[in-house]
Amino acid sequence: MKGPAMSTGIIQITELLATCERALNKSDAVSAASLYAVDGVCYLNNLPGAVAPEANRELLVLVREARDWKIGRYMFNKSEA
Repeated sequence: MKGPAMSTGIIQITELLATCERALNKSDAVSAASLYAVDGVCYLNNLPGAVAPEANRELLVLVREARDWKIGRYMFNKSEA
C-alpha cells in the first residue's frame, strides 16, 4: 500500500487509537465497545493466557470492516511485581 491509501489508513488507525484511549480514560464502556470488530475480543488484566502465561504483555490486532478500522483483539496484562 503506497501513497494516499497508506496515509488514509495511518490517519484512521491513529484516530481509532486516540478515540479508544479517550473512552478508556473516561471509563466509557459503550464508546470503547463500539470500536471493536463484530467478533472483537478484549482479554482482561491478570488472567492467565491460553498458551503461555507471561507478565507485562500487550497485544493489539486491528481489522478492516467495510471502510473502517476496528479492534479485533486487545490484551494488556501487567505484572504485580
